[in-house]
Amino acid sequence: MRVLIVSDTLAGGMGVLVRAHAAWLASHDWDVLLAAPTDGPRPDSPVRFAEIPDVSSFRRTGEMRAARAALRAVWRRDADPSTVVHAHGLRSF
Repeated sequence: MRVLIVSDTLAGGMGVLVRAHAAWLASHDWDVLLAAPTDGPRPDSPVRFAEIPDVSSFRRTGEMRAARAALRAVWRRDADPSTVVHAHGLRSF
């Protein structure tokens, strides 16, 4: 199974949770790709990582468009219709 985890941060407690979730799935034979800004430690192998831009506020429409375009590029490059998508954080979806 393949999963794309999208997070609006890798910092703080959310970052710890997201990396732990990705590591657990990878240890149970999932093909895991984590898409997030580089504002905290990156996940350990075998979890793959794709950088997406940080969005500081919903009011920053330019940031939202850039993040949407980056996430769409990740999807087109690394996903298919069978990929499960899981989002963490308010701006991840």
